[in-house]
Amino acid sequence: IKIERPDAEAAKDIFAKYLTPSLPLHADDLAEHTGSRPAAAHAMIQSVVERMYTESEENRFLEVTYANGDKEVLYFKDFNSGAMIQNIVDRAKKMAI
Repeated sequence: IKIERPDAEAAKDIFAKYLTPSLPLHADDLAEHTGSRPAAAHAMIQSVVERMYTESEENRFLEVTYANGDKEVLYFKDFNSGAMIQNIVDRAKKMAI
């Protein structure tokens, strides 16, 4: 069984399972979203997924040259997984404490 890497939409769904509005959120983030915990959590998810899935120089991971001479650039998003997303949220929670 082959499980594909999550695309941006799937990553948002995975983040939503771990980054929930019930978590303690910084007062500045809540204020930015008029105190709405769901809106603040959604904005955080939106922001991190946009950053993770942008094909920018900053997210460039490596360039592969195949035997036939073709080249392919792989980005951070190409190595993403549900476990990695869970780890990102877990580490952020620990850093926030």
